[in-house]
Amino acid sequence: MLVESMTTKEIYAELERDRENVTRWVYYQSKKIARQALKCTHFPMSMWMEYTSPRKIRYIIRKVIFTRKAEKSTMLAILVLHQTKYGISVCVSWLSSTPYEDKRPLILYPHMFHRYAERTNSDKQGVELIKQFMERNQTSQGCEDQRIVGRSVRYNGKTHLCYCVNEGIVLGQIEDGAFVGYTFITYDMATGRQKELFEEKKNEIPSLFERHQQLKNRPFRYLK
Repeated sequence: MLVESMTTKEIYAELERDRENVTRWVYYQSKKIARQALKCTHFPMSMWMEYTSPRKIRYIIRKVIFTRKAEKSTMLAILVLHQTKYGISVCVSWLSSTPYEDKRPLILYPHMFHRYAERTNSDKQGVELIKQFMERNQTSQGCEDQRIVGRSVRYNGKTHLCYCVNEGIVLGQIEDGAFVGYTFITYDMATGRQKELFEEKKNEIPSLFERHQQLKNRPFRYLK
C-alpha cells in the first residue's frame, strides 16, 4: 500500500513487492486482448484497463495495438495512481527486475496535471486528465523511451530538468534518483534560454514534433 509520507525509493520498493501481482494480471488480460484484436478491422486499437492489486495499489494500464498480431505490436503503459492531499500523483511503473539504482524512475505531481489542463484548455479532470496527457504525449513508457530529450541545470544545490514532450515541456528536478515533474508549460510560453534550448532540440529531434501532428490526425479505435 502506498502512503503519502513515503519517499520515492520507498514507493518503488513497494511497487517491486507488488510486481508479481500486476505481471500476472497483465499477462492474462493481454491474452484476452489478443483474441479481441483478431476480430478488429480498424487500427490502431487502444484501451485502458484499471487494476487494484491485493496490496491495495491502484494501476491504470494502457495497451495500444497496431496490427492483428497483437502480442508483437503492443505498447504497454503501467501507471500507478498515488492519492495525495493535493490530488493524484502518477508513478510510472515497470515489470522488469532491474534494480532501482539502474532505472530512471518518473513521477508526475498533481500540480503538473493542473497546469497541463489549464495551459492546454483541457476540460478533463482526475484520472481522465491523466489518460489524456499520457495519450497525447506518449510519456507512458518512461524517460528513456518516449522520444523526449532532457537537459539538466544545477540551481540552489538541486538538479533541475526540463523534458520536451509533444504538447510542451515538463519542468522538474531530480529527487532520490527519480525525475519528478512539478509543472508544465507550452512551447509558446518558453522564454530566453529555454526557447533557445527547445529550438536546438527541434532541430535534433524533428520527429518528436512531427509525431504530434501525426497522432492528432490518426484517431484511435477504443475498446471498452
